[in-house]
Formats: sequence, C-alpha cells, structure tokens
Amino acid sequence: SMLAGGGFYRYFVNDKSYVALWEHIVSDPDRRWRAYAALRLAAYGNRTELKDFDQAILDAFEVARQREADESEEKPDPFTGQRQPLMDMLLSQFAAVSLLIKQDKADALIEAVQASDEADRGRRWGMLVRVADFVNVLKQKKRLEDLFAFAEQEQDVATRGQYLQSLFSSSAAVDALIEDGRYEQLFRVAEQFPDESQRPRLFASFAVNPKAIERLLKDGKLELIVSLPGKLDAGNQRNFYQQAFGIEPLMEAIIDKDKFKEICQPLLETKDRYSAGMAVQRLVYNGKAIERLRDKQQLDQLMALLAADQAGYGMQVLFQSFGSGRPNVVQILLDAGHFDGLLKLIQDNEQPSNRAQYLGR
Repeated sequence: SMLAGGGFYRYFVNDKSYVALWEHIVSDPDRRWRAYAALRLAAYGNRTELKDFDQAILDAFEVARQREADESEEKPDPFTGQRQPLMDMLLSQFAAVSLLIKQDKADALIEAVQASDEADRGRRWGMLVRVADFVNVLKQKKRLEDLFAFAEQEQDVATRGQYLQSLFSSSAAVDALIEDGRYEQLFRVAEQFPDESQRPRLFASFAVNPKAIERLLKDGKLELIVSLPGKLDAGNQRNFYQQAFGIEPLMEAIIDKDKFKEICQPLLETKDRYSAGMAVQRLVYNGKAIERLRDKQQLDQLMALLAADQAGYGMQVLFQSFGSGRPNVVQILLDAGHFDGLLKLIQDNEQPSNRAQYLGR
C-alpha cells in the first residue's frame, strides 16, 4: 500500500531508508512486481543514488514488451488494482524514456509502440514525441521524417488525430521540424487533416509555438490565429488563450494590427467561468501587452474582459501586480480614465473581503 500513491515519498526523500527501499525492490524475484515497483519509486528522489537504476528500467521495459506480446489484457497494477498497462506507466515517465534512449533503445521503443493495439497506439506515440531526448535522437540520426510517418501510415483517423495533437503540442518536436525546414509540411498536415472539426485544435497547438508563430506572422497568417478561439471547445479555448496571451511577439502583432478585440470576442461569449480571468492573468504577467494596449488606446477591451470574468481571477491578479516588477495595471487603468469602471467591478464582487482588499489598495 505504501507504493500505491505518491504520499509515501515524504517519508523517504531525506532518509537513507529511501535507498534501502529501492534495494529491496530491485532484489525481489518477481519480475512483474519488481517492474511496477521500480517505476513507481523511480519517479521520485535523486536517481543517481539508486543502485542499478539503469538496469531496473531496462528490465521494466523488457517486462512491459513481453507482457504486451503474451497477454491480450494486462493484469491489474499490483499496487492500485487498476488496469494500467506497464508500457503506459513506463512511457509516461520522461526520465525512464530518456534513459532508454541513452541506452540506444529508440528503435525498440518505436517498435513496441507501433505494435500496440489501435486504441493505444496514437496515445503512446504521443507520449514518445513529448520527450525531447527522443526527438533529439531522431534528429541526430536524420530520421525526423519518422515523426510524420506514423500519421501518414495510420488509417484510423481518431488514432492519427490523437498522435498529431501530441506532436503539435511538443515544442521539442515542432522546433526540430521547423529547424529542419519542415514548416510547410507541418502546416499541410494540420490544414489537410480529414476531420475538419479537429483542424482548429491542431492549429491552436501549432500557433502557440514561438518558432511557428514567427513563420505564421511572416507568411501573413495572423487572421488564422485570431480566428482559432471561436472554433475551439471551452477547454481548448482556455488553454489557447493562456498560452497565446503570454507570447510577446504574438500579442504585439495582434494589438498593432487592431485584432485584440476580435481575438477576445469568444471570451465575452463563453459560458466557461474561468476563461476571461485566466486570459487577464496571462496579459498581466506578460506586462508588455498591457503597456501596448495602453499605447494603442485599447484598454477598453481589457475592462470588458474583467467584466466578463465570472470567477474573479482577473481582479485578483490585477491587485496583486503591485510591487511585482510588472507594470502597475491598476494605475495604468486609472490614468486612462477607467476609475468608474474599476469601482463598479469592485462593488460587484461577490466577496466582501475582496471588496475591502481592493478598495484598500
């Protein structure tokens, strides 16, 4: 039961008993139990202190491959009782995958993932491409084309889409592909994806990568970026705003081209109570975006976002910006003539303690 959750870690992180527990695990004769236990404990602590850590992960990989080949259904995790395949557990740990890569197991990993059931294959490929060491070894071997090969060969559209979502979300993969001159190929993959409803999600992941943004703006694709939020579901829309509003070159282009109101419109219409406030939070943390809105006389839109913020995150971060090294957004708004608007937002706040705090500032 000790290894069933992460809470056990606090008892061992600063104690030699952590190392003793590891040594007990790797000496257990049950290979399957040892593989699960080693992966659970290896997720914590200073791995350089662990005896035979490398070999334990290599053994866990071999056990995972064998179990997938021998059994159609993985037995439950001995610690949680849940049916989590050992291969999934291994691939979810960046440290374990990186170690296998350094042990020249990249081809073996690809083979294992490609041999997975259709229901698992896209997700597992996605786990691999998120690991920078995996992308780097493909780059070194001049095999970046492999990142496209799976998507091109996979017939199931849902499986392909699941993988591509991870590929486009991996900064390591997108950076490497763009540096290798494959920007147009990436763009085409998203543009021509068979399921039109998934294309905005792919572009949304792509459009918040700094290297991709540079090319998109250079190619006059700002309107494409601005149109994305209105095509996304609430969760993906919120994630897009949180990333996009923190990227200075992108916000500079949006504000300078008078597109800030347009890109914010879905925030004013969404039923998600958190999106507007989180977007304001990213703008405040960006800092330069606020100053640019001031200089371009577009602070009205910031006030509209604050008014649309049902959760109150925006006002909280606004009044927390004092003395933070970022621009004093409240003062900027006051200087721009938004005293009455701010006062109304404070008065409309549901929490008396918040109203008192804001007025006291």
